[in-house]
Amino acid sequence: MVERSAEERGERDWPGRVFEDDQRDYAQAMLDYVAASQAQTNRETRTPKPSETVSLKAQKRALRQEEDRLRLERRAIRQQRAQEDTAWKTLKEQRRPERAAQKHRTGAERKAQDERWRTLRDQRHATLQHREAEDAHWRAQRRSLRSRSDRLPLVTAWIAILVMTDNCTRQCLGLPLFVAGAPV
Repeated sequence: MVERSAEERGERDWPGRVFEDDQRDYAQAMLDYVAASQAQTNRETRTPKPSETVSLKAQKRALRQEEDRLRLERRAIRQQRAQEDTAWKTLKEQRRPERAAQKHRTGAERKAQDERWRTLRDQRHATLQHREAEDAHWRAQRRSLRSRSDRLPLVTAWIAILVMTDNCTRQCLGLPLFVAGAPV
């Protein structure tokens, strides 16, 4: 058998109780319902002031613009890297027949060819290490942007409310249908 806890046995309070009075005007009851819902929400989480909302919107917009800029820069870098990788693969493919032909060359020519290839390979390794450093820097920037956006409070505003009344208990339930913001 399931029983209510001691806290639930007492008289419960919810925003929909404003509709219990049949003598009230519907428009006034709706206004009171919205005010009671907002008061309940304010108790749970503090809503920002209108001036804070504007600044929050500006901060979020600036963060999104910075993320877009970072994303575009990263895309350009990756395209450039793809071209560099293609050029490197071409050089490696050209190296295979040259190594087979080295048997017919003299020792000095072979040494010069090997030295040129070592230089190219060292440059490639330096490029790859530089890429790793750039990637680490880019990841740090992206983490920083994400942490800054996570620290901003969520701004929600009700635009429409679906009001449902339980037929048995006459309890009104209000559900926000539209919430302002990008997650919607």
